[in-house]
Amino acid sequence: QRIEQRIGRCHRYGQNHDVVVINFLNRANAADQRVHELLSEKLHLFDGLFGSSDEVLGILESGVDFEKRIHEIYQKCRHSDEIQSSFDALQRELETEIKAKLSDTRISLLENFDSEVADKLRHNKIDGERYLNKIQSGLWTITRHILKDRAMFDPVFHTFILSNPPYPGIEIPRGRYELITGKEDPQDAHRYRLHHPLAQAVIREAKEVDTPTVNLTFDYSGSPGKSVKLQSLVGSRGSLAARVLTITTGAKPAPQTHEDILILAATREDGTELPDHVIHLLLTLPATVGGSPAGDSPGVLTSILERLKYASLANIEQRNMELFQQETDKLDHWAEDQRRAQKGKLDDIDLQSKALRKQVRDASSLPEKLNLQQELRALERHRIDAWKSFDEKSRSIEEERDRIESEAARLLAHSISEEPLFHITWQLK
Repeated sequence: QRIEQRIGRCHRYGQNHDVVVINFLNRANAADQRVHELLSEKLHLFDGLFGSSDEVLGILESGVDFEKRIHEIYQKCRHSDEIQSSFDALQRELETEIKAKLSDTRISLLENFDSEVADKLRHNKIDGERYLNKIQSGLWTITRHILKDRAMFDPVFHTFILSNPPYPGIEIPRGRYELITGKEDPQDAHRYRLHHPLAQAVIREAKEVDTPTVNLTFDYSGSPGKSVKLQSLVGSRGSLAARVLTITTGAKPAPQTHEDILILAATREDGTELPDHVIHLLLTLPATVGGSPAGDSPGVLTSILERLKYASLANIEQRNMELFQQETDKLDHWAEDQRRAQKGKLDDIDLQSKALRKQVRDASSLPEKLNLQQELRALERHRIDAWKSFDEKSRSIEEERDRIESEAARLLAHSISEEPLFHITWQLK
């Protein structure tokens, strides 16, 4: 807490430069080493200000007097063996208490807190269970759905075993796959992540799945989390549609870039539009096909989708304009720095030349005058080289400016395509 307080004293909002905080560790001191191991590897206090540190500090404050116990070890233990055994005992005591408290806290959180609040907390592993962020959760869900008959899944540890590669022509090894959920490498398993060839093939297959217009009944009561925003929709019905907007930048034969934007639109049966974040929450609920279909309003949905499309295009244009301005500003700042540095060099050379000319005039002998004259000519050559360097840098600045403008022109040369993903009616129970 003291370290974080000291960081706060020097790191303020609106600051232009990052603050680097260094806390020294005495590697020759066994007690210092164990304190660092305990705080960083066991209690994860240095994972981030909004990581697990807040939870752990709260538990320690109400339980073991952590700082007092460490102070006692420093005062009483004189040998390495005593230090190790004392810290081992403290670590066991802390781990037992913290694991129990965190387990109770997480159960209470998932059962009673709004799901959006729970999503904002970073989860660590507890009793072997892994928690996923939104991207990982989406990848895991879609993989289980697409490969449900072609792989064996472990939903607790988020692993699956692939006996036979499901996609001929794509090099996908057999064996155990583990979803990457942290910094650690999976043991005896393939790293499964968004850009893995298998994940990309799964996503392509999912995008090609036929999605007929059906009625989906979402089950709010069966959801493991709660949401105040969804609770107010229980009993409502409506329609929902999704499109993928693909923006292709550049023209062949030059390299092209593609950006996909998912556009969602949903309405209640009375035509009231649902906010985007509520639609995303709705689509995370368990659902079944069936139930009495709601009165569909495709015209209203089409109008909403068109509005969202143009809003997305406007956002992209604004983003590109800001990026262009940032690059231009960086170039201007760099050019100004170069001009100032070069002007400083030239001014320094001019001052030296003025002083040498005075020495040449005041020289008392011919050899001295010749030596000073040679120094003056060398200084003049240095001045010419400095001007040449300035000219080269000026040309490089103009070349970089041309590159930025060409990139901006490339961003303007884009094409847009749309693809409907699905159109459903829905009801929430």
